[in-house]
Amino acid sequence: SGGAPPFTWSFVSNGLWVAINMNPSTGVFSGTADTLGTFLGTLWVNDATGVTASQSVSLTVKQCP
Repeated sequence: SGGAPPFTWSFVSNGLWVAINMNPSTGVFSGTADTLGTFLGTLWVNDATGVTASQSVSLTVKQCP
C-alpha cells in the first residue's frame, strides 16, 4: 500500500505471451493466451516519485471449460 499516483505497471515473464498485454496505467491483463501453463515472472510498479516495488508472481493460464 502507499505510493504516489499515478502508477506505472509492468510484468516480465519467463513465457512468451505474444497475445497477452498489461495496461501500464491500470495493471490489468487483457488478451487471449496462446499457451497454457504456469508462468513465473516479476510484477513491477513505479510511482510518481520514482519509487519502484516488485514482487515475484506465478500466473496460471487454464483452458476455459
